[in-house]
Amino acid sequence: MNNQKDFIDPSAEVKNLVLALGADIVGIADPYKLAEVSGKKNPFSVMESTKSVITFGICMPKEIMECVPESKYQIMLTNHFGKLRRIAKKIGSWLEEKGYNSYPCHDQDNIEHKKAAQLAGLGRVGSHTLLITPQYGPRVHLNSVLTDYPLNFDRFLEEELCDQCDECIAKCPPGALKKGFEVDRRKCLIYRGSELKRSYCGLCMKICWDHLGCP
Repeated sequence: MNNQKDFIDPSAEVKNLVLALGADIVGIADPYKLAEVSGKKNPFSVMESTKSVITFGICMPKEIMECVPESKYQIMLTNHFGKLRRIAKKIGSWLEEKGYNSYPCHDQDNIEHKKAAQLAGLGRVGSHTLLITPQYGPRVHLNSVLTDYPLNFDRFLEEELCDQCDECIAKCPPGALKKGFEVDRRKCLIYRGSELKRSYCGLCMKICWDHLGCP
């Protein structure tokens, strides 16, 4: 008979794996609650058998945040997106080896990673619609893995992390941010195309990071 001490909590095992693969934060969200707040962009539209949403993030180094939106930031951002995909793929392979189905997401999938992260207790969405975390403020990028592995869901973070200063709204170059947690994607894309040669902006992230004095 197996000793109770040998029991490994599946949720803890998954989280330890994600962190070992290079993520800085990880949580598990309820796919049904995510579907309720995501409309058409819900996990069941991607993987019908989803029972758990494993959401994780990696933080942008402080020295790179000082360079937003210069080339160093663009290079690191590209590296981050690649790293997020690689971590998701490795998690998916591990889950399938255990006999569970999985879907490693990427940035083009119809999954609301920020909403999933919020439900998983990783942080709260601010006025700029970015996730603000207790550990790193807004300087995180996210990805998720869907699976039919039944795991324990994390609790929603009750603490409000955005102080509604609205600096991000006032200082957004194209005026794409609006009160009420809204973004005019068209204005954002036009600005990126005309002023940044289609590079990513990131100024709202930096403005928030500077204002909050985040670690």
